[in-house]
Amino acid sequence: EPEQCVRYCRHDDGAALWISALGRPDAVPPCPACGAARAFEFQVMPQLLTHLDIDSLEQSSIDWGTLAVYTCSASCAPPAREGAPLGAYADEFVWRQMPSAQGGLA
Repeated sequence: EPEQCVRYCRHDDGAALWISALGRPDAVPPCPACGAARAFEFQVMPQLLTHLDIDSLEQSSIDWGTLAVYTCSASCAPPAREGAPLGAYADEFVWRQMPSAQGGLA
C-alpha cells in the first residue's frame, strides 16, 4: 500500500521487502544479551519521509530505502541498566538499505 509507513511481521517467518537485491545484510548479529538469533520484526518504509517534512535536497538530509529491524527471537529480558528498571530497553539491530539519487542503491 502506498501510504504504508510501518510493516510489522514478527513470528510469521516474514522478511523485509527490499527495494533492491543489492544492499541487503549478509548476516544479522545474535542478541547481545542471550546469544539467540535475531528475527525480522518490522520495517520502516520510505513513505514515512513524506510525513516528516524534511528537505530531501539537503546533502545532510536523512534518507532510506527501507529500515529493517531485527529483534531477539527468544524475546529475552534485557539486562538491568543503572537508573533504568530491568527490561527497560534492549539493543536491537537495524539495517538501513539506501537508495541513490538515480533510484538505485548508493
